[in-house]
Amino acid sequence: MPNPRRALSTNDWLAAGLVILLLIIGLALFIQAMSNRANGPNYSRRSGNPLGARGFYLWLEKLDYTLNDSRLTEYAIPAGVDMVIMLEPAGVSDEVYQIVNQWVRQGGTLLLAGEGDGTRTLARQLALGVTTSSALPPLVWAETPLVASPTQDEWAAMRPQAYFRPTRRDYLPLYTTLNYPIIITYRLGQGRIIASSTAYPFTNQGLAEQGNAAAVLNLLTLTEPGSIVWFDEWHHGDRRVSSANLFSGGAQGGMEADRTGPLNWLRYHPVGQAFLYGGMVIFVALLLSGRAFGRPLTLAEHRVRRPPLAYVQAIANLNRRAGHRADVLHSYHQRLKKMLGHRYRLSPALPDEQFVQALGKYDPGLDAAALHHLLTRLQNRQASEAELVQLATEVATWLKQ
Repeated sequence: MPNPRRALSTNDWLAAGLVILLLIIGLALFIQAMSNRANGPNYSRRSGNPLGARGFYLWLEKLDYTLNDSRLTEYAIPAGVDMVIMLEPAGVSDEVYQIVNQWVRQGGTLLLAGEGDGTRTLARQLALGVTTSSALPPLVWAETPLVASPTQDEWAAMRPQAYFRPTRRDYLPLYTTLNYPIIITYRLGQGRIIASSTAYPFTNQGLAEQGNAAAVLNLLTLTEPGSIVWFDEWHHGDRRVSSANLFSGGAQGGMEADRTGPLNWLRYHPVGQAFLYGGMVIFVALLLSGRAFGRPLTLAEHRVRRPPLAYVQAIANLNRRAGHRADVLHSYHQRLKKMLGHRYRLSPALPDEQFVQALGKYDPGLDAAALHHLLTRLQNRQASEAELVQLATEVATWLKQ
């Protein structure tokens, strides 16, 4: 008999599941990278989506601001920049805060807008608490005469979902709603902080809504005309890495390479590297198992099949080993009465004597004594194997009549 095909073990299923998971994640990252190559993520200066900031970027260019498009290997504010714009930054660390804080104190202007975790981190370190509220109206109003160029004589549809609760007192509210500050400003050292609890007015869709364009122009008056502006795309994932230190993660020397995309995510990000190492271990384990495709199957013409009589003999041998002679005789007893009484609708449940008498009334040629004697012998539970064979032969003879 050929060996049956080996069933997959738990480890095999686990390995297959991990491989499929890696493929799905890689495919998702690849699709995301392809979609973001032309359009960056939301609030990015490269994104033309409704929540992108491409329109704001191009508008600043039309207003004769100098735009710095530096992409960095390590986070730092490029030299000569006068204004940094951070729209919904993600993954802001304490080191980033130290860099930004020192730069502002030396005379820079920071425009921070958003309500996400990155904005909250910076706002907390700048003593500006951010509180989320779904009860805020979508329209805000200019709170100070400083925002009068151009004149803000209409509500601005900024659609805030949060407001500031500063613990400092040296701030000036520029736009409010229900007396909650939405956009504020204050001096920090020789520089200035402009903070907005919503990044919507600076998006492509937000600039087209009522009063938002005028509000953005008013905020820009707080900086010098022709200032050098840098959009912080570092916290949107737009980074570069030195090709001289691809695996060490260094950033010194060598030609710079793009760090975006699924392949770079797998190579440089700790989670991506974990997936690569895990996939390598699984591949080696499957390779060493040596059974990637299971055992070979035996050809149909080489298989030796049992004849039908072999199954009959196998059942007989099983009954013999189990000592089921009494059960076999009982089966013959019931079968004989059922087959003989079927023509005359006689119930096999009748006692043997009544059954034979009733059957004799319908069949005058019946040997009632012989049939009754056979039925009595079939109820013998102490019959030997030879008697069992003899009784089976007699039952077969009666059924042929």
